Amino acid sequence: MELGTDQEDAFGSGQISGEALGKANGSVDYTESTIGTIASVLSLHSVSRILNAFPNIEELMRVALEEALKISRGKHGFIALVNYHTGELTIGWVVGPGWTEEKRSTKFKLTREPGKGIEGYVALTGKPYLSGDLESDPHHYPLFEDSLSRMVVPLKERSGKTIGILSVSSDRYNAFDEKDLRIMQALADIAALAMSSADYHAREQKLIELGMELASQTDIDALLDKVVSTAIEILQADDCSLFLIEDGSKLILKASKGALKEHVGKAVYEIGEGLTGWVALNGEPIRLSDVRSDPRWRGRYTEVPVDEIGAFLAVPIMGRQSCKGVLRAIRKRPPDASYSNPFTPEDQNLLYMLASQVGAALDRVELQERLIEVERMAALGEMSARAAHMLGNKLFALKGALKELRIAQVTPGEERERLYAAIDGLIREMEELLQEFRYFVKSARVDRNPVELVLLLSEFVRQISHSTGEVSVHFETHLDEAWIEGDAERLKRCVGELIENAAHFTPQGGIITVSIEPSTHGEVMITVSDTGKGIPDEDKEKIFEPFYSTRAQGLGLGLAIVKSIVQAHGGTIEECGRYGEGAKFVITIPAAKLLHR
Repeated sequence: MELGTDQEDAFGSGQISGEALGKANGSVDYTESTIGTIASVLSLHSVSRILNAFPNIEELMRVALEEALKISRGKHGFIALVNYHTGELTIGWVVGPGWTEEKRSTKFKLTREPGKGIEGYVALTGKPYLSGDLESDPHHYPLFEDSLSRMVVPLKERSGKTIGILSVSSDRYNAFDEKDLRIMQALADIAALAMSSADYHAREQKLIELGMELASQTDIDALLDKVVSTAIEILQADDCSLFLIEDGSKLILKASKGALKEHVGKAVYEIGEGLTGWVALNGEPIRLSDVRSDPRWRGRYTEVPVDEIGAFLAVPIMGRQSCKGVLRAIRKRPPDASYSNPFTPEDQNLLYMLASQVGAALDRVELQERLIEVERMAALGEMSARAAHMLGNKLFALKGALKELRIAQVTPGEERERLYAAIDGLIREMEELLQEFRYFVKSARVDRNPVELVLLLSEFVRQISHSTGEVSVHFETHLDEAWIEGDAERLKRCVGELIENAAHFTPQGGIITVSIEPSTHGEVMITVSDTGKGIPDEDKEKIFEPFYSTRAQGLGLGLAIVKSIVQAHGGTIEECGRYGEGAKFVITIPAAKLLHR
């Protein structure tokens, strides 16, 4: 029976002893910590069995229950876990006779309401509970008809949050005493510690996996979406949103999973505005259970209606030199207002770790972009000098041809026609050089839209195959569809350049094959291979450099343009062929969706 206020005061003052209260009401509510008594109340054999089961959580829970039943001489026992989203306890592990699927599927509400179960009451209050006469206990729920006594203890995290309960019952009246309760609490503390450790390890593994992906992936939008999904999972949150600072004064929504998803790129906070802007301005986290009570709250953009927000957590995304954005998560209010599900300091640390990984990834991407820009500027400088030299030669030849043309006004018509043709050829070559120069400059700029590669490239290969002479061009794939976010025209230029290059080095009667397949890392892989001689190993590192070419025509920018286009799509390109067996260029680009046949 739950203690009333008068009873608690009397018990605390010694007017009613615990023993007398137990005999009178059949129940006692114990609140003192029991972890320090483990050595004195548990046998060495029990401790050894439990510790030997770690880190196998399933085995550890089974052993803990068996020891609880053996030490207390109980008949039935179970461990149930709290689901704060539904406000229920779900039975996870059982021991003793008579368990059926129906009994195992029983769920207990987290409530003080009479008749709903001692287990839900303990999970709600976080206090151990001992009942010597269940027939007269107001909280009792008859899971087993022969149960006459019961003791229930909470499983708590280090922060004090209840994550489950351990329940043992007997078919005898007053079967358990305070010593038994202390033993059960000690067992529950071990079980809770093991569960918290396993949960922390699982969260840590998720962070490691995400860190590896952040270190290798270049598609920022995909990365941020993955970060939000991971944050929701490791925090057991209802939603999460990520904002990045742009133009030095605005926070722009970049990723979200719930109602705000349709506002990505549109939702904007000024730095310092609301809770989110405050975190960005001050570089400090905010953890709240009631956002409306905070004077900084503005409520401009919310993942759920404000009256449904039960917990709010926001941390800064710190880069090497400054704050780059804010990562925030929310939990809805529980269905029963009698309990809450706040974010803990451990939750805040985990979100901080995740935000730090994002900050490091953004720094890395920014550094890569700077390096690429430096390389491009250096290439443009070299290209400008090379182009100026080549155009100067063409202009010198053009001046000579024009001088000859003036002289040729009095010469036969055949000579004039030859000079006209030479001038036309020089002008065309100059235009091609300028066009190639312009295209290299623009190759890193792509307009991202959904692109289906199977249809795009199969049609493109069919069209271009008419211009490769005696060399056949084939298209192959095992996919029905392969969607990416990219620029269709740039991608056709990229593949077209590879086909044209392959056709130049493939003998008559040879074959060029364009294929699309999935990679092992969820990317789409475009391969262009030929039956020519191939590329010597010593040349493979140089072929993508600007101005490197074994062909007489052009600036040698073809493969440099191809690489620039691929990198602009967040992908990679590599020549994987064996010299003497043909060239093989492999492009990998992050996939949005792959449909197999």
